[in-house]
Amino acid sequence: MFVPWITRAVATLACVAAACIAPGAAAQAVPDAVELSPAVRVALQSAALNDAERAALRLRHGTWDDGDLVTAADRAAAALERWDLESAALADAAAPAALRAEALVRAGKPQDALALESHRRAARAIAEGRFKDQILPISIRTKKGEVKPGAIDKNPE
Repeated sequence: MFVPWITRAVATLACVAAACIAPGAAAQAVPDAVELSPAVRVALQSAALNDAERAALRLRHGTWDDGDLVTAADRAAAALERWDLESAALADAAAPAALRAEALVRAGKPQDALALESHRRAARAIAEGRFKDQILPISIRTKKGEVKPGAIDKNPE
C-alpha cells in the first residue's frame, strides 16, 4: 500500500541528512542554468497568463530576473533555488519562516530551523489567543510612578 506522507517524510529526512553531512556539496551540484522545456516556454508566452503569473512561473523554473522578485518571499525562494544560503533575503524576517527554515536545514543547522519553526508556531498561537488563559497580565510601574497594565510582549522576537 502506497502512503504518500511516508515518501515525503523519507525525502525530508534525506535532505536533512545530506545537508548535515556535506552542506557545501549540494551547492556545488546546482547547475548555473537549466534549459526550459518546450511546454514551459509556450506557457510563458501564453496570453492567458498575467504578468504576476508569468513571474511566478519563471521563479518556479529558475529563469527569473530581478524584476520578478517583488516580495520578500520571492527573493527568499530565489536565493534558496540558487543555494545562496548566506543571502540577506533568507535572513529577512518578512520572508516566510518555512523558506528560512529550509535554508537553515540546507546549511547544516537543523536545530536552528526547528527553533525558527517553534517560534513561528508560538507567535501564531499567541496571535490567535490560544494562550490567553495561560499568559497572565502584569502591571508595570513607570519611572513616574504610574501603574500601567501589561500585556503580551508586543515583539516576542
